[in-house]
Amino acid sequence: MIIRTNMSSLRSFRESRKTNQALQKNLAKLSSGLQINCAGDDAAGLSISEKMRAKITELDRCQDNVSEGLTLAKTADAALAEINDMLCRAHFLCVEAENGTYSEQERAAISDELNQLFSEIDRISSSSHYNAIPLFRDKAAPPAPAPEPDDAETYHFEYEETITPLGPDQLDIWGTMDFVKTEDFDTAEKAQAAEAVFQLDSSIDLNDASTLEGKSIKIGSYTYTFTSNPSITPTMSVDLTKYATAKDALLSLKNVSHDISDVSVADDGTVTLVGAVTDLTASVTIDGKPIKFTVPDGNGASKNGLMVENSTGDQIIQQVDGSGTKNNQPVYSQCTTKFSLSKITAPLTQEQAAYLNQNSLFFYTEWPADGSLSYHQMKVQLSGFTAGMTRDEVGAKLAIAVGAASDATIKLSASYNSNTGDLEVTVKKDGFDGPLRAYMRETKPSGSPQINYDDKSKWSSSALNFSVQSTSGTMETGPTMTITIPSQSPPFSFRLNGYNYLYYDSVRNPLTSPGYPNTTYSPSPSYKIDTSAIGNIHSDLLNRIANYAKGMSDVDNVSISGNTITIKGNVNSSINLSLQGITTTVTPYKSTSTSVPSEYVLSDGKSCDFSQEASAVFDLGSSIGGLAGKGFSFNNRRIEFTNGGPGVSSIYEDVDISACQNAADVAKAVGDKLGSSYTVTVDASNKLRISMMRESYSYVSVTDGTEGIMSGASVEFSGGKNVGHSQKTLDFSSINANNLDTLLGKGFRINCATCAGEYINVFFCWKNDGSIPASFQRLDKDTGEMRTIHNIPVELSKVTSGDKIVESIVAQVKPSLNHYTDVAVGDPPTTLIAMEKRFGDVRDQNGKLYLGQVQTGLETNFTYSVSVKKVLDNPKEEEPEPDMEIWPSVVLEKRDLKIYVGSEMDGQYIPVHLPYIDLERLNLCPPEQVDLNKEKQDAALWLERVDHANIAISEARGTIGADYNRLEHAFQELAVEHEELTDSESRIRDADVAQLMMENVKLQILSQSQQTMMAQANTLPQQVLQLLA
Repeated sequence: MIIRTNMSSLRSFRESRKTNQALQKNLAKLSSGLQINCAGDDAAGLSISEKMRAKITELDRCQDNVSEGLTLAKTADAALAEINDMLCRAHFLCVEAENGTYSEQERAAISDELNQLFSEIDRISSSSHYNAIPLFRDKAAPPAPAPEPDDAETYHFEYEETITPLGPDQLDIWGTMDFVKTEDFDTAEKAQAAEAVFQLDSSIDLNDASTLEGKSIKIGSYTYTFTSNPSITPTMSVDLTKYATAKDALLSLKNVSHDISDVSVADDGTVTLVGAVTDLTASVTIDGKPIKFTVPDGNGASKNGLMVENSTGDQIIQQVDGSGTKNNQPVYSQCTTKFSLSKITAPLTQEQAAYLNQNSLFFYTEWPADGSLSYHQMKVQLSGFTAGMTRDEVGAKLAIAVGAASDATIKLSASYNSNTGDLEVTVKKDGFDGPLRAYMRETKPSGSPQINYDDKSKWSSSALNFSVQSTSGTMETGPTMTITIPSQSPPFSFRLNGYNYLYYDSVRNPLTSPGYPNTTYSPSPSYKIDTSAIGNIHSDLLNRIANYAKGMSDVDNVSISGNTITIKGNVNSSINLSLQGITTTVTPYKSTSTSVPSEYVLSDGKSCDFSQEASAVFDLGSSIGGLAGKGFSFNNRRIEFTNGGPGVSSIYEDVDISACQNAADVAKAVGDKLGSSYTVTVDASNKLRISMMRESYSYVSVTDGTEGIMSGASVEFSGGKNVGHSQKTLDFSSINANNLDTLLGKGFRINCATCAGEYINVFFCWKNDGSIPASFQRLDKDTGEMRTIHNIPVELSKVTSGDKIVESIVAQVKPSLNHYTDVAVGDPPTTLIAMEKRFGDVRDQNGKLYLGQVQTGLETNFTYSVSVKKVLDNPKEEEPEPDMEIWPSVVLEKRDLKIYVGSEMDGQYIPVHLPYIDLERLNLCPPEQVDLNKEKQDAALWLERVDHANIAISEARGTIGADYNRLEHAFQELAVEHEELTDSESRIRDADVAQLMMENVKLQILSQSQQTMMAQANTLPQQVLQLLA
C-alpha cells in the first residue's frame, strides 16, 4: 500500500497563503486611503509623489510668505499715506503763511503746527515696524551724505624713484626695517599623535584583572583579546596572568598593538589611546625635480580616522550569572585515544613477531606555552613478542610497555580493553591542565640514505665583473652610486644584498646529468636564471639589478645608460646596496638508501589522534524568564537568550526561551542551537554545563555577556598632526593706506638654510618701471659657488593694507622660489610666513641643525632713492555766496526686503522696496525749528521743501504699490500651481476605494472557500488512518 503526500492540502494551503497576503495589502490600502503605502507597492510612483509632496509643502509656505509680504506692503503704504496727508497739510500751511494778511503772531502759530507735523513724520518713520522689523529705519542703511565744505582741498603724492645699477661684484646694503628683525627661523613644530578616548564597560573593575577575562577590543583591523590562556599568537592577546589589575593589563596594549604608542587609564574608567607616530616620507619640488626625503617620527596624522570598537559591535549583552568569566573558566579533561588492534585476527606468526620486535610506537604531544607551540616526541621500542601470542596478550603487553615509557615531561598510561580490542591510552603533561594535541602511530625502522655525486658533470660559474663608484650626498642632494657592468658570457654569479644570483645556460651547463637527477650548489642560489630562454642577457642583468634598487626605500631615482646603472639616493640618506661577484659550484647527485625489512603488525601506519573534552559551566539562576537579553560564548559560538523576538546583536545566535518552563528546557534549546558536536546538560542547582570533544591544541574561549571592553559606541582616532616646517612669521598688520609710504625704500632678505650665500631680496617701491634687475649672480666666498639672488619688488601703488602687501609678496616671490625656501599667507592674512619647504628640522647625519633666516635690510646690485612731491587735486576757486538757498529734489534710498517665493534658480525672490525716511533725507531738518518770522525761513522756501518731500513720499508709495501688485500675481500663480500639483499627487497616491472594496469582497470569498477546501483535504488522511486501524 502506498501512502502519498497530501498534495491537495498543500495546494490549498499555498493558495490560501497567497490570498491572505493579497487581503493584507488590500486592507492596508483601505485603512490608509492610499494605494502606495510602501516602496514595494509602486517604487516609481512613490518617488514621483514624494517629490510632489515636497513641492506642495514648499508652495504652501511660499503662499504664506507672499501673504506676509502683502501685509507688510499694506502696512508700509498706510504709514506713507499718513505722511502724505501731513505733508499736504504742511503745504496748505505754507501757502497760508505766504499771504500778507497774517501778523507775526499768526505766523508763529503756523510755525508751531509745522514743527509738530514734522515731529510726527519723524516718529512715524522711526516707529513703523512689521514683526519687529523697522520699515523705514533699516540699521544697515548708510548715513546721509554730508555736504562737503566749500573750502575742502584734496591732494595726492607723486613719487620719483631712481634705480642706479652697480658694476660687477658691487653690492649696496640698504633698507633696514623697523618691525622686521634679523632672526633665524623657529624650529619645526613636532608631530602630534592622534588620540582616541572611550569609557570602559561597567563590568570591568580596574583593580581586578580577571574582570577582563575573555573580553576584547578592536583597533583598526586587529582584535586584541584579554585572556589568562594566551593563544599561540601572543601579538593579538594580552596575558592576564602577568597582571594583577585590569588597569595594568590595559596599559600593556601599547606592547601588543603597533597602532598605538601609549595608553592611559583614569580612575573613572576613561581610557585614552595615543596613536603611533611613524616616519614621514615626503617629497618637494626643487629646481623642477621631485626630491624625496624621510623625517623620523614625523607622521602623526596617519592614525586619524582609525576606528576603535568592540569586536562584537556596540550592542550590550548582559551576563548570564553576573560574575564575568571568573566562574566560567573552561575545564579540560584528560587527553585520550583508542588504538585499535583489530588488524590482529589470529595468533602471531613467527614473521609477525619478528616484525613487531623491530617496530616501535611513536607518541607526539603539542601544547601552547608563552605565545608559541611546545612539543614532545617519545618512541616506545617494542620487544618480547613471540609467535603464538593472541591479540589480548599483545594488547596487555603493549599496555605495560606504554605505561612504563613516561618521562619527566609527558606521562603515559594505558590499558587494554579485551571487549573492544582497543589499547586505551591517556597522555598528560606534568603540571599543565590546558589543551593538548597528541597522536600516536606504529613505526617501522628506516635505513640510512647514501648520496653519490657525479664529479664528471660538476662545473663552476665565474664571478660577475663590475665596477662601483659612489659620491656622498649633501644637505640638498642625495648620494649617487654608479655601477658599470661589461658584457659577460654565462655561467656567472653575483650576490646582491644577501641574495645569490646564478646565470647559466641549461644547454651548455646542465644542472643534472643522466642517472643523477638532483643538484647541490655551493653557495645555494636565491635565483637561477636560464639564459637559453633570454634574448639579451646583458639587458636582463642590468634591468634586474635596477629593479631591485628601485624597490629600496632610500633610493630616489634609478636610470640605465649603456652598461651603466646610476642610482640616486634620497636627501640626507645613504644607499644601502651591496654588489659582490661570487663563484657558484654546481654538482649533480643521486640518493640511495638501505632499508631494514619490516611490516606493520598493529596498524596500517596511520596516525591515531587523541581527543580531549573541554567544558564550561554557567549558573542560570532561579528565574528562567530573566535570562532574556543575556548571553555567553563558548568556543566562538555566541548565544543570546531571547523572549520570542530577535536579539539585540546580529553577531549572536538567538535561543528562544519564551516556551521554556525550567532549566532543563533551556539546556535543550541551547543544545539544539549548538548541534550534535556539543553536549549540554543542567544539574539540580540550574547550572548549565556545555562540553565538546576537541583535537586541536588551541584554547576554548569562554565569555559571559558582552565581549567588548567599551561601554559606548565606536570612536576614532583624531587630532593627529604631521611635523611642521621651520619658519618665521612677519607681521604687517600695522600697515594701512595712511602709512604705506613708511615702507618706501625698505625691505628684508630670506636666507636659505643649507645654501650658503643664497638669499632673496624683498623690497618696497611705489612703481616698478622694469628698470629693477630681476636677479643677479653672486659668488659665495665660503663655498666658492655662484648663487642666484632674486630681487622681488612690492609695488605699494597697487596695495592698500597689510594683507594686500602679504598677498603681493607671496604672488611675486613664490614663482621664484624653486629651491628649499618658501613663503605663504599666514593666519591672520596680515602675516607673512617665510618657511623651509622640507618638513621637520633640517639636520645632517651628525645631528647638526640648519635653519633659514630672515634678515632686515637688503643687499642688491643697484642703489635706490625716492623723492616725494605733494600735489593739489583740482584747486577750487572762490564762489560768491548766493542770495537765496536753493534746495534740490529729494531722492530717498531704498532697501530690498526679499520675499521668498520658490526654490528655482532664477527669480526666487520678489523684493519689496522700502525707503529710508528721516527728516534729514526729506530736507525737513533745518539747524533749528521752523520759525516763519525769521529772515531766511520764509514760507515760500518751506513750501518748496515740503513739495519735494511730498513728491518723494508719493514716488515711494508708487514703488510699493507696484511691488504689492506683483506679489498678488505671484500669490495667484502659486495657488494655481499648488492646486494642480495636489490634484496630480492625489491621482498617483490616493486609493480607489470602490475598486479596493470589490477586491476585498472577492478575496474574503476566496479565503473562506480555500479554508473549506483545506478542511476537506485534511480529512482524507484521517479516513485512511481509520481504514488502516
